[in-house]
Amino acid sequence: MKKWGYLLSGILIGAIVATSGSAAAAQLKSLVGQKVTGELTVVVNGKELPSKGAVINGTTNAPVRALVDAVGGDLQLEGKTINITTITPSNDVTIIDKADQLVSLNIEREKVLKKISNHEESVELYESKWIPSAELAIKAANGAPESVKGYTERLEETKQEYEEVKSNLAELKAQLEAIDDKLAELGK
Repeated sequence: MKKWGYLLSGILIGAIVATSGSAAAAQLKSLVGQKVTGELTVVVNGKELPSKGAVINGTTNAPVRALVDAVGGDLQLEGKTINITTITPSNDVTIIDKADQLVSLNIEREKVLKKISNHEESVELYESKWIPSAELAIKAANGAPESVKGYTERLEETKQEYEEVKSNLAELKAQLEAIDDKLAELGK
């Protein structure tokens, strides 16, 4: 419940900052005539607001009056300035749109999947080629001490690299699982 209060307070503060002074004038000029690329339903504390949010130039814009009313705040319009007063303090609030989170997580998921695929291919190469080739080289050295020693050292290095790749693969799979958990949570 507090999170929603902080979220809405942050939105309200963002609206104040975005509409104050010359920055507001510049922003309003830049939004005038711009295409709305999406419409969003705004839900506050589980209740859908009658006013919709809009996506303009990749930025989510929310209906300030409806948000202020929903959180029990006070909105005063003085000239070209919107003054909002809330009961809940709202310092250091970060707002990330749910759709933006889903997109970001799906992009991250694809990156991790690609890394997993690359690591799995490397594991296969270590198991099918590189380690067996190093073992075969030791046998082919016919007991020549210097050759056996060199090939044995190389085999140990290869096995260490192999273990590192397997360890990294396990970490990547854990990252993927964490991303999938976050996606499932956002999907609720």
